[in-house]
Parts: sequence; structure tokens; C-alpha cells
Amino acid sequence: MNRPEQLSLFSEHKVDSSWVARHLGISEPTVLRLIKKELLEGFQLVPRGSWHILYESVLKYEASIREKYGLNNVDSAAQKRHQPDGQRRHK
Repeated sequence: MNRPEQLSLFSEHKVDSSWVARHLGISEPTVLRLIKKELLEGFQLVPRGSWHILYESVLKYEASIREKYGLNNVDSAAQKRHQPDGQRRHK
């Protein structure tokens, strides 16, 4: 049975706009502009509510920026440092 797209959003890992801003080194208004330009996938449960951004879309956007500017050699320690809670991999 296929789940409706709206319900599947609740099963995906989400982060808030402040986390995305810190992770990408940009401001929260810029995060919202990226959502409006459909470069990040995000949603609000209620108008004027907080934004929930799909973690996968942050990774895709980040990868596109790395590719565009030739920044593919990123320190893995820096990547681990910016993973949302519960996503860190331990050796």
C-alpha cells in the first residue's frame, strides 16, 4: 500500500531551519529563500509555524554546491560534527 505523499513526510528525518543555517553557514532568511526557490524541501504544519526541512534535501543541496564549486574533498570530521542529533556514526 502506498502512503500519500503528505504522510510520508512525517516518516522522513527532518531538521529545523536554525540547524540548516548553522550547518550551511548561512542565515535563517537565506534558508527560507532556498525553500521558496525549491532548492531545499521544507514545510510548515501551520501558517507562520516553524519550518521543517528534509535532511535528505540538505544533503542533496550541499552535494550540488560541492560539485558546482569543486569542493568534493571535504574533511569527514567536519561532516560528522554537523550531523543532526542521533545521526552520528560511532566506530
